[in-house]
Amino acid sequence: MGLPPQRICDFHYSFYYYFFFSFCFFFCITEIVEEAEKYPFRGNLSFLCSLEVWFRIL
Repeated sequence: MGLPPQRICDFHYSFYYYFFFSFCFFFCITEIVEEAEKYPFRGNLSFLCSLEVWFRIL
């Protein structure tokens, strides 16, 4: 669309980096919530559960 090839290549790399980091972040949050579910529920972990629900909706 008139963009130089280098700009398109940078866009693809940034998209892959964003996907990779978002997947890692989602995996870490899920692991933390699964570890937290083994113990009695604590108030400071409620925001992690809401984050996990929000990511599963996405």
